[in-house]
Amino acid sequence: MQLITSLFKLFFGNIPSINKSEDIESFKASSSAALIKLPSKEQLITCLEGFPIRDSVILDIDLDENEPVTFYKNQDIQSFYDQVQTFIDIKDDNSIFTLKLTINKNCMNNKISVYCLESLKEYIHGLSLHGLLYTVNKLVSKNNYIYLLIQDNGTSFEMATQSIILTSEEAGHTQLTESINREKLISNRNSISNFINSSEYNLIPNDFYLIKRSADQDINELFDKICFIISTAFIADISKIHGDNQFYYRYNGYKTIENEIDYKVDTLNNSVVLFNIFSWIYNEGNLSDKIGLSRNMITLHHKVNDNETNLKDNTLNSILSGYEIYLKENVEQYIDIKNKISEFLIDMSQKSSELVRAMTDSIKNNNLLFLSFFLSIVVFNSLSENKFKDIFTKDITYISYGILFISMIYLIISIVITNIEIKRFQQQFFQMKELYNDILDEEDLKNIFKEDILNNDIKYIERKTVWWSIFWLFEIVLIFLTVVILSKFP
Repeated sequence: MQLITSLFKLFFGNIPSINKSEDIESFKASSSAALIKLPSKEQLITCLEGFPIRDSVILDIDLDENEPVTFYKNQDIQSFYDQVQTFIDIKDDNSIFTLKLTINKNCMNNKISVYCLESLKEYIHGLSLHGLLYTVNKLVSKNNYIYLLIQDNGTSFEMATQSIILTSEEAGHTQLTESINREKLISNRNSISNFINSSEYNLIPNDFYLIKRSADQDINELFDKICFIISTAFIADISKIHGDNQFYYRYNGYKTIENEIDYKVDTLNNSVVLFNIFSWIYNEGNLSDKIGLSRNMITLHHKVNDNETNLKDNTLNSILSGYEIYLKENVEQYIDIKNKISEFLIDMSQKSSELVRAMTDSIKNNNLLFLSFFLSIVVFNSLSENKFKDIFTKDITYISYGILFISMIYLIISIVITNIEIKRFQQQFFQMKELYNDILDEEDLKNIFKEDILNNDIKYIERKTVWWSIFWLFEIVLIFLTVVILSKFP
């Protein structure tokens, strides 16, 4: 107020009193006296330069019922002085001069001036619930955070939430904590709660939770009460603001709790506990699980007596304990699920080895067939008269060609069956992954069902299949050439 008082003293000297009022958008002051004097232009300019450049300063001087003379900051002073001098010249003994000061506040660099803290507090306390929320919403929705700077060197005051700081310029500015993701918080609220007035207020509990409490208990209690209301809007199943001061909410938990608060009358206790519950719910983890557990516990710890609403101090501890038990049960289920998946994946790897082993067994069987056939020919001929001469007769040669043809068909079928098994192998992997899609989150699915492992197993099968197929084919060709040569050149 020193700046304001200095301005009035320039015109009235020792002034009797100054009537003042202030809100977020403007400051108004007036005083009346029988005599007025014109300060020097330099004095007036120096005084006006003390006002922040972001604000518009308007002076009105009137005499009795005459039309007032108006002066705007940065206007020509001489013209203003000439008109005031006319008033001085025509005044009589019963005349009264009235000086009115109007300051239109403008927000610049997220800063708004406060000229009289007591007047602003009176204005804030006089607002209805709807009016206060509307005013704050207009501030923070445009700027996300705001500094209310007290323009009084004689005042040392500081109070801060995460988006609103009320402080004297002398005290400096409290550094805001990390910026708030307002849109995300509101979007999450809309997904789990039904706040009927969501389209009207872009507010969050952080706007009212005091991270630095002031020395003024009335201001602290006001912010605590609004913090309780907005936190409830983010936690309760249904809530709404209606009329000027009524707030209704309902919790559906172990019990159903319905309550209606009168902002001007009711006492709301433990807003800090409720804010901490809100912070825990909306911080990390599964939002649906947390909100369900919190509502259950709040309905057990919520008490309403006459015009007083209480939430027990240990409510958050009960919620955290319940959540630990819930997580433990979930972890056991999670470990069980992972073990089952691990067993499945191990079986998959074993199947890849079995597919390669099947191909190897096919070659062994094929070799056994060749060995049995050709050994029988050798043994049969060794027991005959000619012994080893003319082993590959025409009939045996044709039979050998037939066996080699069957072996070739067997090779092709083995390759086809192996490819079919590879595709089935892949299908089983992705089908199992799809089954757990609703149970595990996307990152878990990626970490557990690693497609790189699947691809490595498939490459292993394909590589072994190619090697054994080449060996098999080489064997067929070699035996075929041997039969041809021995049958042509006995």
